[in-house]
Amino acid sequence: MDAIRKTDLNTATAKHLTELPGIPINIARRIVAYRKRHGGVIHTWEELLNVNGFPEQRLDEIKARAVLGLPSRQKEAVRGPLLHYLPGQGKGRKPAK
Repeated sequence: MDAIRKTDLNTATAKHLTELPGIPINIARRIVAYRKRHGGVIHTWEELLNVNGFPEQRLDEIKARAVLGLPSRQKEAVRGPLLHYLPGQGKGRKPAK
């Protein structure tokens, strides 16, 4: 069984988005523009329905072929603070034995 390469909707170019079912170049450009207007991130699948002309009937099929990843700058923002709060690593706490 061949693995399907999933397209990250938060980092894909318009050209890459056209590889998804039912997404012509004009809709792909609108997805990229929507993403830019909203801080570079599409947080939920339902947000795609706000893109003018997005094929709602293809949403489930697109979900199977795409992911909603975080752009690298946001991964760093999420990863950074979490590294400071590992159990036993907090200021004034004794390490677990």
